[in-house]
Amino acid sequence: MTVTYTVTYERGRWKGRTPGVLGSVGASTLRGLHAEARDSAAFIWEGEEVDITFVYDLPEDMAPSLATYWREVELAAEHDRLRLEAARSLARELTSAGLSERDAAAIMGITGPRVHQLKVGT
Repeated sequence: MTVTYTVTYERGRWKGRTPGVLGSVGASTLRGLHAEARDSAAFIWEGEEVDITFVYDLPEDMAPSLATYWREVELAAEHDRLRLEAARSLARELTSAGLSERDAAAIMGITGPRVHQLKVGT
C-alpha cells in the first residue's frame, strides 16, 4: 500500500497530511516529519507493508528551480552509470592487453584494487 503525505510548512513547523486520514503528523524538521509519518503509518496500518511518498507543497515560484534540480540529479545519475561502464570497459581492455592492474590503475588515476573490482564487475 502506498500512502502519500502532502507536506506544508506552517508557522515554523512541517505538517504532513494524507487524504482519508484524520489528523496530521508534524515536526520542526523534515527528517523528524518523515520519522513521525513512518511511526504513524505503522500504527494506523498495523501489519501492512506501507510505502510512504512525500509531496512538498512549496510556493509556485520555487517549482522551476526544483524541477531543474531533479532533472540535473537524474542526468548526473545517468552520467555516473555511463562513466562506470566506460571505466569497466577500459580496465578490462588495459589488463587484456597485458598491463598489470597496477599499471592500469596509474593510467586511469585509480587504485589497483579498484581496477580489479571494475574488471570483475563490482
